Amino acid sequence: MKEYGKIKNVRINLKYYRYIDRENLSKAEKDITTIVSSEKDFKYKNYKELFITSNKDLKTAIKKRYDEVETLHCIKNKDYSQNIKDLKTKYLHEKEITSLTHKNELAIKDKEIAIKDMTIKNMRLELQNANLTNELTIMKLQAAQFNKK
Repeated sequence: MKEYGKIKNVRINLKYYRYIDRENLSKAEKDITTIVSSEKDFKYKNYKELFITSNKDLKTAIKKRYDEVETLHCIKNKDYSQNIKDLKTKYLHEKEITSLTHKNELAIKDKEIAIKDMTIKNMRLELQNANLTNELTIMKLQAAQFNKK
């Protein structure tokens, strides 16, 4: 920063900072360079780390790439990422179990209602049968009385 700050009409400030494991620094730098096209290169003395970009690209594509590089090259983030994946998987399983349990409870209630409906229908048929049996008995008695006369 001290070296670049000496360039005339240039204001240098840190825009993004990401955690990278020391052993992955060169890989991370290489990954960052994948977003810099040759027409954006800015060479100063023997330094090749500078490039020129628009504010829009800085806020979107470059920020996204820095986030990706941190995820790829920081063990702490990999651990967090794995924990998040594990929790998400656990949550999805619990959600699925809850959903299936709810569906089963609804199916049981539906079956119980169907059984009660069938019981009511059966009771109505038994009552209707009893009424018909009573009517038949009455008709037989009336026929027997009619035949006696």
